[in-house]
Amino acid sequence: MKQILGVTGTPGTGKKSVSAELAALLGFAAKDLNALAREFGCMERVDEALVVDTERLSRSLGERVWSGVVFHGHLLPDLFRGVGVDYVAVLRCDPATLKERLLMRGYRGDHLRENVEAELIGVSLSASLRSFGPAHVHEFDTSRSKPEEVAKEIAAGYRSKPPSRRGGWTDWTTRYDSPPALMSLLSSASTDSAFT
Repeated sequence: MKQILGVTGTPGTGKKSVSAELAALLGFAAKDLNALAREFGCMERVDEALVVDTERLSRSLGERVWSGVVFHGHLLPDLFRGVGVDYVAVLRCDPATLKERLLMRGYRGDHLRENVEAELIGVSLSASLRSFGPAHVHEFDTSRSKPEEVAKEIAAGYRSKPPSRRGGWTDWTTRYDSPPALMSLLSSASTDSAFT
């Protein structure tokens, strides 16, 4: 085993904070996939946005030998596609809590709504299941836990290699299954958060 973990999820679920704690617990290095994209010259500005060339970054990552690494970023399923990662932690967060975190970061309008909707319907989980298969994918709820608590849970799971659930994944849509609940979710709010 190469000792490579992946941490992914919607922006605001705590990937960076949890990965730093997790890497420290395991004695691994934490590698931000967006930072690697910049380092390897795989990021370019298109209009007002920075866009990662995932094909090129995937090739660049594949050309190196990695061991004892926690890769983190929402692009994880697009970059590794089932190879090279021993254990994938998908961070999940109640969409209402996630919305509050993203508002604190300055997300507004379509950018805010798209990310809240992505978490609501489980885009990161679906992409991870397609890329890595259910045996390698594990969910962790960050809605009310501190980053160090989530990191300890992931580290324990990684060390014991429990079989992943083959169903019964988190489905936030059951909590927001009425028009008023969805309207409330897509309106404004703010709060504090330990996750970055």
